[in-house]
Amino acid sequence: MVSSALIKRTAKYCSFATIVSVFAFYVLYTGQSHADYVRDPTVKCSHSKVEMEQLLNLTHEVHMLLNSLQIDHWLMYGSIFGAMREKGPLPWDYDVDIGIRGEQYIMLEKSEFFLPFERAGMIVEDHVNRNGLIQMKRRGWKLGVDLFTFYDYGGNMKRPGWAPWLLFVNYALHRTFPSRLVKSPLPVTRFGFFDISVPREGNEILKYLYRFDWWKEVKPLTCH
Repeated sequence: MVSSALIKRTAKYCSFATIVSVFAFYVLYTGQSHADYVRDPTVKCSHSKVEMEQLLNLTHEVHMLLNSLQIDHWLMYGSIFGAMREKGPLPWDYDVDIGIRGEQYIMLEKSEFFLPFERAGMIVEDHVNRNGLIQMKRRGWKLGVDLFTFYDYGGNMKRPGWAPWLLFVNYALHRTFPSRLVKSPLPVTRFGFFDISVPREGNEILKYLYRFDWWKEVKPLTCH
């Protein structure tokens, strides 16, 4: 007959193993640096010429409106790769990523910030409380622009919201970088038919956003 002590010990080990397994899965999943779409077999390797023109035009509009609001902004994430390799969006990317300075954004009422974009006919989706994200789209268009608010926390730029607390591994590894890299004035680069700001020190920021493979070109499955 199995003793109660052995049963308790086995249950304890099983519980510990379960906790370790769940934590390991959490770390591995949230530690991923590239967007989920690169692992999606349904994602196209490239968009049509019309779609890419729409994306560039929308990005230019957002860029000009941010200038009018006097909010510092710069290319982020995959759009930095796009600027370096394509002088524009990556052929398969479904949005352009732009970082904005949170300290300037927060000085405006939300309605004051959103109104110029809405007047320009854009659909504005507010996810700032979740992860500092604001999405800009046009009705019927597949591609859009993502704005990411960043705040300077003791020399590191971080995004606000509850998601960075919940997914702390991912945000610490891939969504935090030294504030010196976006200190004004920022350098500019060509992006399609216009110039836009990028972080300082060339590809240095990529070493923080894509720590383990920043030098690689990661494409969707359909591109291989």
